[in-house]
Amino acid sequence: MNTRIAAPLLLGAALACAAAPLAAQAPGSRAVFRVTLPAGDSLTGGAPVSGRLLVMMSRTRPASAEQPLAPGLDPEEVWVAAREVTGLRPGGSVVVDADSLAAPRPFSRMPAGRRWVMALLDADHNANWSTFTPGDLVSPVDSADAAGTRAASTELVLRHRIPSRPLPALDTAAVKVVELASPLLSTFWKRPVVLRMSVHLPPDSEAVSTPEGPRFRAVYHVPGWGASLRTGLTYGREQVAKMREGGERGAVHVFFEPGFPTGHPVFANSANNGPWADALVREVIPHLERRFGLIPDARARFLTGHSSGGWATLWLQVSRPDFFGGTWSTTPDLPDFSDFQGVDVRPGSRDNFFRAADGRPRPFARVGGRDVGSLEDAARLEAVLGPGGQLASFEAVFGPRGRDGRPVPLFDRATGRMDPAVQRAWAAYDIRALLERDRATLLPRLRGKLHVLAGGSDTFHLEGSTAKLCAFLRGAGSDAVCEIVPGRGHFDLQQPFDTYPHGLEHRFGAEMQRTFDASWRSTP
Repeated sequence: MNTRIAAPLLLGAALACAAAPLAAQAPGSRAVFRVTLPAGDSLTGGAPVSGRLLVMMSRTRPASAEQPLAPGLDPEEVWVAAREVTGLRPGGSVVVDADSLAAPRPFSRMPAGRRWVMALLDADHNANWSTFTPGDLVSPVDSADAAGTRAASTELVLRHRIPSRPLPALDTAAVKVVELASPLLSTFWKRPVVLRMSVHLPPDSEAVSTPEGPRFRAVYHVPGWGASLRTGLTYGREQVAKMREGGERGAVHVFFEPGFPTGHPVFANSANNGPWADALVREVIPHLERRFGLIPDARARFLTGHSSGGWATLWLQVSRPDFFGGTWSTTPDLPDFSDFQGVDVRPGSRDNFFRAADGRPRPFARVGGRDVGSLEDAARLEAVLGPGGQLASFEAVFGPRGRDGRPVPLFDRATGRMDPAVQRAWAAYDIRALLERDRATLLPRLRGKLHVLAGGSDTFHLEGSTAKLCAFLRGAGSDAVCEIVPGRGHFDLQQPFDTYPHGLEHRFGAEMQRTFDASWRSTP
């Protein structure tokens, strides 16, 4: 699930609020902004720039002069308007009609009052994944009258380029960065596709004795939405340390970088994204096993991931039960398609994606127990921000490919009506349905391998889908560990709880070690 809820905490003094307010607009006119790229070559070397130009307006003053505006969970907090820009030259300007393509509504509908506004030129079209990234151009945050502005007086100037952030030290004795070109994915996309990952190595003394010599087992981590290589090098290091506190030893931890132009590919073979699962098990993992001395055995291959990564790891384990030795998946994105954030997306369902049968909007997120925003709001914001949003990412993974070469949408973005043909295509990725259909042969092969947890008050209402999966597994007599943790949301599930007083990573580390020890000793 999309966890892009805010911009980076600091972009530096470059975004300090400008002192002068923008001029007020005449009542009843459209909200229009003129965005200018300064003359000279200080920002772009004199070269023209292209990208998705976003104008963002907020009712709330930024917490500090260094805090940028960015869309979050509550669509009312920051409104966004957009247009595509091609070849904007230094000294040139473009006009953004903030009533034409905007979320949650046209800017002219914003109630009157003081507001704050800024512009962002998203050069790499990844604002749906990470709002601010190196190379993007930004204006300072300015103040404005929410009655709107006239085009001639509403000028935002792209004065600053977001600088690159150096990664932590690479290629140390304990951490390696691997970049591997995938022939399978490159053939599908007809261009080079390179997968990146960080690899955390244990001490040589923890190697397991095998007939081939000392070897290590592996834990493959699939991070959630918005993660990058940096995630594995920073948070990943902390996660490994917590798992080792739980008693885990002798594991090489691999953190994949999951970003892709279509969104999160979740390592599933797809008509739109290509053979991601095949690339993982036929190319990436064999390469890692050769390079780092990993045991080429299912008993020594574990999976773990959260959110979109939780769905990915659960899917990999269920779809390839004999290749992996167990998954520890948290808050997976909707493993039961009868409850896709409250929508039944299975074939035959006549649900509307935006509204329940009684006409009420379907909620998207909740904060502090209060629903904020709807699925319709989320879909509209994605369309404004550009390609690769969360809902579009689902369509790229689960859906068919259209005649234009693009994923066929599950639902009409204006009405919420679902396409029955697309629903039928999505059914192949319904994890609970797959387990139910093949229960006689699949569940025995998954014995001892499924560990799934979700918060009972998940921020994105994902607990209902996981609860249905848990109920099916219990009814089918599976030994799967499937838990709904009361009171926990999407972002605090890992914190200590009654059943994991030292934190969830600590518990997973201990369980993985016990699972490996038992299976490795029981079979020669």
